[in-house]
Amino acid sequence: MRVVAILGLASVCSGCLVLPPARLSVGTGAVAVASRPTEVPLDVRASLHPMQLDEAALGRRFDFGVGYMRSWAPSTRIDGGFAEASFVLWNRLGTNPFARRGPQAYVRLLLQGQLRVLGERSLPRLGWGGAAGVVLETGSYVSVFDGPADHEGLYGRVRGEASTGIYIEGADATLGGVGVWSFSTGLVVRTPGVLMLPLFDRM
Repeated sequence: MRVVAILGLASVCSGCLVLPPARLSVGTGAVAVASRPTEVPLDVRASLHPMQLDEAALGRRFDFGVGYMRSWAPSTRIDGGFAEASFVLWNRLGTNPFARRGPQAYVRLLLQGQLRVLGERSLPRLGWGGAAGVVLETGSYVSVFDGPADHEGLYGRVRGEASTGIYIEGADATLGGVGVWSFSTGLVVRTPGVLMLPLFDRM
């Protein structure tokens, strides 16, 4: 998250805005660390998904990404990085009624797995974990170009998948010999890549 913040600050200071194609999720459920009582967490994740940039990949059979996660609960805070891979169980392409051209919309059901490297604020060592779940999402491909004819203003490009969906998953981990399990369900969205550059008069 610090890297994303630094990149965002550098973009703003330079007058540019660059956002990679991402998948974001917010959810809740249950989490238990060793003998502690089960708690209700807030789960937040952000991951990069490069295949979202390719319009020809709307009908793909798999997806992958890397990201960062945090799970907050009254007595627990778990942070970690993860790599995830998804297999598309079902995918239907069709015409997006809000787009001017082509079969750009989709409904997709994915089986997803994650490999995680985790840390908990009260435990001294990092640990490994894994998660498995399903994702149901619907969205479309977005491709928008904008460039001023007078060579002043902003040059902009928005390209990639934009979607909303829901997920449900179970996870297990071991951190410094302490077992952690969790269940989570919530909302997930995909956002396209964004490029904004300032253009100045050439004269």
